[in-house]
Amino acid sequence: MKTSSFGGLAVAVATAAALPVLLAPTASADVENIRVDARISGETCDTSGGCVIRVRTIGDNRLDEVAVMVNGQVVGYAWPEQDPWDSHRGSAEVVWNPSEYGSYHITARQGTSSGVLTWDIKSPGGTGSFGGLLPSGSAG
Repeated sequence: MKTSSFGGLAVAVATAAALPVLLAPTASADVENIRVDARISGETCDTSGGCVIRVRTIGDNRLDEVAVMVNGQVVGYAWPEQDPWDSHRGSAEVVWNPSEYGSYHITARQGTSSGVLTWDIKSPGGTGSFGGLLPSGSAG
């Protein structure tokens, strides 16, 4: 049986060509932080004033598009802007107008990275028309 060194040479060349790709660091982006704020400074994030979901990103692809979901439904997309004080981070914002009080599961996804935050919007006041104004307890 005759053997050929050409096959071995082809494998060596292919391996040498693939090696830099295999050893190169992967370009990545990570959702570093999610924060929820009121749309208007000094107010509360709730059903009447709305909210802003802020997402901080980090990594080589930190300026790639971010998808923001609330309870599994997409509420918006945003392209992060480069943070002026940190060249390794980006910031994105999506406006969210919750329709009712309750607990919300907020997810920000950028590529294969995601971050999750649980956010509660509580109904103001107590029960009844004067619930938040009347003292509780008993005299005795």
